[in-house]
Amino acid sequence: MAAIWETAENHPGGPWLFGYFTAADIMFAPVASRFQTYGVSLEGRAGRYLERMLSHPLVQAWFASGQDEPETIDMFELPTSG
Repeated sequence: MAAIWETAENHPGGPWLFGYFTAADIMFAPVASRFQTYGVSLEGRAGRYLERMLSHPLVQAWFASGQDEPETIDMFELPTSG
């Protein structure tokens, strides 16, 4: 992922993989989410790409809709201690 994300910022149209935000970027939103969940940190362009992805309005809306979801599937929930 880092090698792919390192290619961002090299385009005249903007800081995304192909300059402008495209489907190529949004398909990495779940990966960025997992990196955040598991505390994976990246440096350089890849790290900036990760932060940009996590703060993008569409990704933020996706996270918010997940928080608003009333249903849960117990087997997919994180275990609780105690």
